[in-house]
Amino acid sequence: MLYLDLPVGNQHGWGICGKYLTQALGDLVPVGLIQNEAVFARLDPLEAKAIARHLAPPEEYNLIQAGILSRLTGPLLSYVPYGFPTWGSNNWPPPQARGTFTVGYTFFEEHRFNPAYVEYMKRHFDCVIAGAEWGEAVLKQHGIENAGHVVQGIDHTVFHPVAQPEGKALLKDQFIIFSGGKFEFRKGQDLVIRAVKILQDKYPDVILMNAWVNHWKQSMASMRNSPFIRYNPKADQYQAILEETFRDNDVDLSRVITLPAYPNAMMARLYHNSDVGLFPNRCEGGTNLVLMEYMACGKPAIATYGSGHRDVVNPENALLLEDVSKKNIQIGEQVVAFWDEAKLDDMVAKLEWAYHHRDELSAIGRRAAQDMKRFSWQHAAEQFLQILQPHLDNTALSI
Repeated sequence: MLYLDLPVGNQHGWGICGKYLTQALGDLVPVGLIQNEAVFARLDPLEAKAIARHLAPPEEYNLIQAGILSRLTGPLLSYVPYGFPTWGSNNWPPPQARGTFTVGYTFFEEHRFNPAYVEYMKRHFDCVIAGAEWGEAVLKQHGIENAGHVVQGIDHTVFHPVAQPEGKALLKDQFIIFSGGKFEFRKGQDLVIRAVKILQDKYPDVILMNAWVNHWKQSMASMRNSPFIRYNPKADQYQAILEETFRDNDVDLSRVITLPAYPNAMMARLYHNSDVGLFPNRCEGGTNLVLMEYMACGKPAIATYGSGHRDVVNPENALLLEDVSKKNIQIGEQVVAFWDEAKLDDMVAKLEWAYHHRDELSAIGRRAAQDMKRFSWQHAAEQFLQILQPHLDNTALSI
């Protein structure tokens, strides 16, 4: 059996990744997900039924939770615990148990690691897999030689082009800019706010549709680092914080659609009813699943050409923000990352080009959908299985 220690859900990146990898790997080999039935509360009933087939045997799960079972009967694929900044801690939880061969899957946004974090990964994982080629290079620079990368997949039964012209069924006479990802400095929504304000001042039909839900107030507070917007909210709740931020930066709230936390599968319809996606992300440890799913719907994206984005965007399938400056990210006196900050003028110019060239946008969207077909959860599962397959016959058990 292949064991999996992965989060499962349908509203955040790790949960979506864990859900789909569990199902895709379970279609290839017997798997044991080290979770209990509490995960079902995060899924719809159909998904819950499907995931239930892949749970580890209850007797093993109970021994693992009790700390009695220290080595499993087969290999283990586990997420690597990570919290930015890793410089702020020397105490990361080890995997719940060790497999006969333990593979860690990780996403991070730092170029420089706390040395203790490097030792942590070397001690607890036989192999560490990043979510993008950029991450693999960073791991190897830190001496983690047994490293690789596996790009996340796309559920093409959900995220695909539709038949209507440009895919839009609603608000066809409006120019709708979509922006997604949790609201924080790294994701670049401060640049989005500033650019949208400039466009709205020129064109009365420009609407911002945002999916920026963020449950972590500390990462939202990182927006105070922005030189592009005023961010010092007095409100306490997410929706009120966003409204206050829009008002403080003179964005027309009547031309803003703020989406609540929808399940991942509900997002395709919203993507289809936009004209262009704006992704000026400063750094992505993975390939940016929202960007991938948006492009898979046949929608054109304006995206930073850096970090994990480089694995999925190119000059034919997106409008690239290549003119970037390096933004040093510090923790105290320590510089831990060098993020790519897009130029505001370049972003506004590409948005204006998109506004005036909608027929050409459609061709970019079609190419994006074609290119995204090579990314699937089945393909991601097959890549992991290539790494894990040699260890599936090991039946040693240690208690």
